[in-house]
Amino acid sequence: MRVFLILVGILMLLPGACGAAFTFMALGDNNMGGILAISLPSLAIGILGIFLIRHAYKKDG
Repeated sequence: MRVFLILVGILMLLPGACGAAFTFMALGDNNMGGILAISLPSLAIGILGIFLIRHAYKKDG
């Protein structure tokens, strides 16, 4: 089960990386509200992936 959680966490990091890239690109532009509306949830998915990987490593069973 631990390996499965780690793999799912790694898969969740991919949209997070794309979301981070688009967020940094959109921060400098005033007309990029639509991009931010899509990239911020992707960034949140990546953060949840980090927490899932940390949980899988700390799990005792």
